Amino acid sequence: MTSSSAKMTLISLFGLFLLPLTLAWLMYSGIIDFHPQETSNRGELVKPPLQARWPEEFDSRLLGRRWLAIYPVSLACEESCREMLTGLRQIKRALGRDGGRLRLVVLSGRAPVAPLSESVAAIDPEIVVIEGAVALEQQLGKIGTSGSTFIVDPLGNIMMQYSPGTNANDIRHDLDRLLKYGKTDPQ
Repeated sequence: MTSSSAKMTLISLFGLFLLPLTLAWLMYSGIIDFHPQETSNRGELVKPPLQARWPEEFDSRLLGRRWLAIYPVSLACEESCREMLTGLRQIKRALGRDGGRLRLVVLSGRAPVAPLSESVAAIDPEIVVIEGAVALEQQLGKIGTSGSTFIVDPLGNIMMQYSPGTNANDIRHDLDRLLKYGKTDPQ
C-alpha cells in the first residue's frame, strides 16, 4: 500500500465516523432544520403538554400514578358516550397485563348527578367518575372538541387528544406504545 492510498484510507475512515456526529450536532443545534413529515401516533399530541387542573376538593392521589384515559361528558351518558366507554373498557382489557397501568375516567363539570354515576357503573364499575371538575373541563375544551378523549400521563400532563369518532384500535395502538416506552409509573 502506498503512502497516498494509506492517507486516503485514513481520511475516509475519519470521515466515516465524523460525518454522522457532525450531522447530529448540526440538527441538534438547529442549523439543519429536519422534522419528520409523518409520525406513528394516531392521536393529536398536545403541544406543549398541559398540567391537568383537578378540582380542589378532589384528591388526585386516588387515581394513583397511572395513565389516564379521560372522557368528558355532559349531564347524561347517552348512546355515543356508552359506546366510547365500552370501547375504552375493551382497550384496557386488550392491553393485557399493562391494562392495570391505565385508569378510565369520566369527567363532568356539572354537580354530582346520580344517573351519570349509575350509567357509567353499569358499563364498568372500575371507571372513575369525577363530577364538578369545571376548571379541568374548560381546560380540555380549549384543547379538543366536545366528545374528545384525552390521555394523561402518570405525572398529570394532558398529552394526547382523540377527536370524536376515533377508532378504538387507534387509541389502543397509541396506548400500547406509551405503556411500553413510558416507565414513569410504578409497575
